[in-house]
Amino acid sequence: MDELTTDDRERLRAMAEDEWTNAVIERDTATIATLCSSDFIYLPQDSPRLDGHSQVVGFLDTFPPVESARQTLDDVSGSRALAVLCGTIEAALMDGDTVLRGKGKFLATATRASGAWLFTRAAFNWDGPLA
Repeated sequence: MDELTTDDRERLRAMAEDEWTNAVIERDTATIATLCSSDFIYLPQDSPRLDGHSQVVGFLDTFPPVESARQTLDDVSGSRALAVLCGTIEAALMDGDTVLRGKGKFLATATRASGAWLFTRAAFNWDGPLA
């Protein structure tokens, strides 16, 4: 089994830390869809399982506005075909005029097909209530 290369790790880091995070802040669901496989499964906290682009986009369309966010990739392992990503999240969400801050963690998988990495599964949860 071929191990992840430095380029693979850098690409996955950019996807997790920059592209996904910026797309969520900007509410850019088209970019989020391009980062995910068509059979992507998303497991957000306090919500049912979401299958595929349309359900994920629908969820993100109703997600509170994100004032700021930082997602840090702490670990990535796997092969050139399948990677597992683990990291932390810090975010500030808007609830009307109130800013709610939180810290949490995520776990995701990505597969490489036709030379491109795509997220295939992702789960996140907060470490505690947003405050």
